[in-house]
Amino acid sequence: MSQKHHHHGSFSGNHAITYTLYIPSPVAATNLLPLAVIIHGKKHNVREMLDDYKDFSRENHCALFLPYFPDDYRYNMMIDEGDPSFRSDLVLLQMLDEMKSAHQHVDTSKFLLHGFSAGGQFVHRFAYLHASRILGLSIGAPGGITLIDFQSDWHTGIANLEAVSNGGNFDMETMKVLPIQICIGDSDFDRDRLGKAKQLRDNYKHVGIQHVQYDLVKHAAHDSSKMRNVVSEFFRDVLSNVHQTAHNEIASGPSERAHSVIALRSNANGKFVCAENGGKGSLIANRDSASGWETFDMIDLGGGHVALKSHANGRYVCAENGGNGSLVASSKKIDAWETFIIVDRGHGKVAFRAVNRKYVCADNHGHSELKADRDKADKWETFDVVPK
Repeated sequence: MSQKHHHHGSFSGNHAITYTLYIPSPVAATNLLPLAVIIHGKKHNVREMLDDYKDFSRENHCALFLPYFPDDYRYNMMIDEGDPSFRSDLVLLQMLDEMKSAHQHVDTSKFLLHGFSAGGQFVHRFAYLHASRILGLSIGAPGGITLIDFQSDWHTGIANLEAVSNGGNFDMETMKVLPIQICIGDSDFDRDRLGKAKQLRDNYKHVGIQHVQYDLVKHAAHDSSKMRNVVSEFFRDVLSNVHQTAHNEIASGPSERAHSVIALRSNANGKFVCAENGGKGSLIANRDSASGWETFDMIDLGGGHVALKSHANGRYVCAENGGNGSLVASSKKIDAWETFIIVDRGHGKVAFRAVNRKYVCADNHGHSELKADRDKADKWETFDVVPK
């Protein structure tokens, strides 16, 4: 994987439509990166939105894809009856295919999707034809909305969507189970955006969509940056739920995911992490070299989530008591307590976040047992991943 974070490209069908791809630094395990697609509003604040979500990208090892649509294109309408030759939904999908050809490690099969203002208008309309491509949908302050209304034509409703989309299929069953967030500032008073956001929320609930989260952000007007925290949290929850499903499949299925054999060297004291007493004791960084008790399978669960299986006893490392206890290689299967988010720290160094969202720490300069109890990652929470 390239060490370069930012990659730029353009749509082959129209080079005025461009994109930025942001990839967090690679880690030792070769994960297939999940993807979050972020759609700008009419202010064209692509750079600002990229900066807003870099922390989410790094902490969750998730690539970011931000297309840029010039003013000439009414991308927010998705299907513009004034110019039916331009389909912003199909342009986005083709751009993702073109990007994927150069970045095979980015998973474009399903992605997180957020748009703000005009971008919020686009993303909820995009979902009506492409819900199966979306992991989680975040609609930010859309203003203009299209309801799931089978009596009204496009753009008010979707009665004639199949006709105007040349045979597109509205998948109600997929929409019903799609995690959806609608977010808006409590002071976003222009163009009745607050009223429109509530109307869209109520419509979705009325037609039976199961997961509709409405976030009213305090002290926020029409500002995409003010949505950053609630959108990032929503995306984290979606990824967590996706990977919990994957974990259950691993626990019950006949085979495990791809893994690499590694040792972990603590930056607190330069010593290797050991599953003491053949795995019966807690993990502690106290060994000068790595052998059986200091060796782990790092299992790729996808999306920057990993599990660690100790070679000392063949069991999975667990953040005991929901993260309130020390780390012990004690579990026979992977569940929430055995799942860690791997966070790149640069130069081959990583940190681990446990089920309680705290960082794993080698406290007291590495003299104490490993425990997930820190809010931030610094030296004691950083480890070198050493291939074996």
